[in-house]
Amino acid sequence: MNHVPSAFHVDGTKHLHFHQPQLELKIGASYNYFTNRNLALLGDKILNIWQYFRGIAVSKSITAILFVFRPGKDTDRATLNSCTGWVKHMGRFHESRTYEFVLDTYLSKGNTEVILLDARKQPLLKLNQESPTGKINLDATKKYYLRWEFKSATGRCELRWQAA
Repeated sequence: MNHVPSAFHVDGTKHLHFHQPQLELKIGASYNYFTNRNLALLGDKILNIWQYFRGIAVSKSITAILFVFRPGKDTDRATLNSCTGWVKHMGRFHESRTYEFVLDTYLSKGNTEVILLDARKQPLLKLNQESPTGKINLDATKKYYLRWEFKSATGRCELRWQAA
């Protein structure tokens, strides 16, 4: 008879579970399986770690009926409905030069503000409906973060940046 293990375990103990027609052998007091849900959660964790190290991970604290945020290479976009909170992600600036930022807001109510932060999370540039454009010199060897803040915002927003 050939016995083939059907599952492997990650809890550090040696447990075997063999399937055979009409025969099941269990060795050990307990055994764990990888379920589809566990694999999905593990996949999400690995993806989040990968995104963090690639600089595309997003951290957030949001309360909203609808919240869609799409960070991009040179544009961030948000679609909102009754959104309050913040979103932060690493800005990726590949060249050391002056960058021009433009915030376009199409809000039926509420406010939005975008803050460019340095590696120590100190504000360098603030953009909002009253002050939607700005220029700043950035060093490609340093880390920067873009933090969006929403206050009861409904509508769409877009932040674009390009080398000036």
